[in-house]
Amino acid sequence: MPFCTHQENKEDCLLETYPIVYLAALRNATKAAHSNNIIVRNAILKKRSNKVHGTYAAALRLLWPATNKQIEKRKREIEQGYKKEWSQLITQRQGVENFAQEPLSNAWLSRNNLLRSSRLINAIKLRTNTYPTRTTMKKAHDDIVPICRTCGNTDETLDHILGQCITTKAKHIKRHNEIVDLLKDRLAATNRILVKPTVEYNGKRFKPDLVITNEERIIVLDVTVQYENKNFLVEAAKEKIDKYSNKANKLKRNLNVPEARVVP
Repeated sequence: MPFCTHQENKEDCLLETYPIVYLAALRNATKAAHSNNIIVRNAILKKRSNKVHGTYAAALRLLWPATNKQIEKRKREIEQGYKKEWSQLITQRQGVENFAQEPLSNAWLSRNNLLRSSRLINAIKLRTNTYPTRTTMKKAHDDIVPICRTCGNTDETLDHILGQCITTKAKHIKRHNEIVDLLKDRLAATNRILVKPTVEYNGKRFKPDLVITNEERIIVLDVTVQYENKNFLVEAAKEKIDKYSNKANKLKRNLNVPEARVVP
C-alpha cells in the first residue's frame, strides 16, 4: 500500500511499501540461487549480495537463506496484517469489508493494460479514500472549507462526488447505462433479454433495467451503483429485492417458469 500524501496523522495513513519490495527481492534471489547459470548463482551467493538479502529478510522477520515456501507464507501473513491495519484506519477503511475478500472487485489492479498510469493512480486513491477531496484535505489543513466546490450544497466527500452531486449526474447515468449494456451483451447469447420492460403491479408501473428469461428461470436485474461504505451495499441490495420480488413472481406466473429471482 502507498503512503498517503496529505495526512499529518500517521495513524490515518496507508501502509508502507517496503515489505512488498523486500519480498520481491528475496523471491528473485532464491530463484537466482537455483539458476542453471553458474554466473547468476555465484553473483547471488556473493558475500555482499547475501548480506543485503539477509538485511531484507531480517526486516521481514525471516531467516536467510529462506525457501520459496517460507517467503510465500510470510507474504500471506503480511497481507493479512495489512488488511487488519487498513480496516482500522479512520478514513481509508471505508469499504474495505466489501472488497477485501472479493477477487473480481480487485481484478483491475493486476491488469496493467487496462488503465493508463495516471488513471490507475487515481483509481487507487479512490479505492483507498485518499483522493484529495475537500473533506479529506481538511483533516490536515484547518483553513480548507469542506463544502463541495462545484455544487456548494454539502461537504465534498467521495460518496457525494460519485453518487450524489448534481453536477456529475450525467456521468452517474452514463456509468449506470454502460454497466447495463455490458450485462445485456454478455447475457444475450444464452437468454432472452427484455430492456426496461413495463411491469404492472397493484395499479403501478415499474421499469427494471433488464428482465432475463429462459426455460428455467426469470431474473429481474436492476443495476445500482453504490458507494462502498458501512452497510450501503447491503441496504441498496435489500431495497432492490424488496421493490421487485413481487413483480418477479408475477412474471414467473405469467411466463410459466419454475423460478424467479431479483438481482440488484
